[in-house]
Amino acid sequence: MDKVLQAGRLDLMTLKSYVKPHMLVLFAGIAIFMGFSVENSMSIAFGSMIGFLFVSYPFALAERDNLNTLYATLPVSKVKMVIGRYLFAAVIVFIGMASGSVMSVFAMLVDKKPVDLKVIVITAASFFVAFVLLFCIQFPLYYKLGYAKGRLVVFIPLMLISAVGLFVGNNIKDTAVWTKLIAAAQWVEAHPQGFAAVVFLAVVVSVVVSIFASVKLSAKNEY
Repeated sequence: MDKVLQAGRLDLMTLKSYVKPHMLVLFAGIAIFMGFSVENSMSIAFGSMIGFLFVSYPFALAERDNLNTLYATLPVSKVKMVIGRYLFAAVIVFIGMASGSVMSVFAMLVDKKPVDLKVIVITAASFFVAFVLLFCIQFPLYYKLGYAKGRLVVFIPLMLISAVGLFVGNNIKDTAVWTKLIAAAQWVEAHPQGFAAVVFLAVVVSVVVSIFASVKLSAKNEY
């Protein structure tokens, strides 16, 4: 476990030269502004998104500066290096989500709106799960194709899925599919613990499968 933590810490150290205090102040200001001007939950979305943007930095820097050669000389197995990178990504997304949540509460207090911690926790957890699932899709492709090619391969399907989802979302009202979605939402509202358990299990399975795929693909790389 110590080796995994060390691998995650190594990825974290690669960000130190790129994440400056003035950047964090700027991000916080934007998050608070979004919480005021749009919805308070947008601060959580923005914070989570910023965290998610940083999770791919180790891949980008390793490819640009040929750091994979350095990683190969370290006394850490590739399996632990991969798991450490997933741990790093989860921590970074969590920090972004938590920061966004704090900014959301701050915006509510300043705007004199009631602070519903239950809604904030559910919203924050939803964004955390969504971005964890996203990097579980991205990472195996980065290990297989490299950052430059993998980013393009990931970006195009996500844009297509978003476009299709937006189109379908605007055209399924008053249809049988819409009725089923309403019924599903009612079930979730009536069984929040059961739904949370299903989501947790899905996330765990997704992470395990993604790590397994990344380890296999990483083992095929020649450094």
